[in-house]
Amino acid sequence: MPNAKMDMLTDNDLAYLAGIVDGEGCIRVARHSTYPHRFNCILTVTNTNPVLMDWLKQTFGGNISTHQPSNSNHKISYVWTISGSNSVKLVKIVKPFLKLKVEQASLLLSFWAIHESWNVRTGAPTFWGYTEQAAAVAEAMRILNKKGAVEDAKL
Repeated sequence: MPNAKMDMLTDNDLAYLAGIVDGEGCIRVARHSTYPHRFNCILTVTNTNPVLMDWLKQTFGGNISTHQPSNSNHKISYVWTISGSNSVKLVKIVKPFLKLKVEQASLLLSFWAIHESWNVRTGAPTFWGYTEQAAAVAEAMRILNKKGAVEDAKL
């Protein structure tokens, strides 16, 4: 992580982050919109409290974007995003504290293992095998993160 505060995290900090991620976060592996053979690991949290968003950015790095509501009765929302290897490092340390998004965390980490094992930057002949494996993980993640009623919920 690019942030010095990461070395000073307590179990309470990680449990708090896990609660935020479980309740208001999204862990995903996404296909790049312009380059469909590229994928990225992304962790986001959406909330209307700027103090929470600032804490996430100051503590873990990442970026914050602002979204103006189309309905004047709604608050401005903020999205904190951390991606790439930084999101992987963070998911790795917060995973033991997660309750609801353990499967997504596991998929993200398994994707990263696939990513690390294939030499995609040199154009190795196994490149398309990587893309197929990555696409399968991304699709499994999409299904887990799908909005709507949850079937067979494990409560």
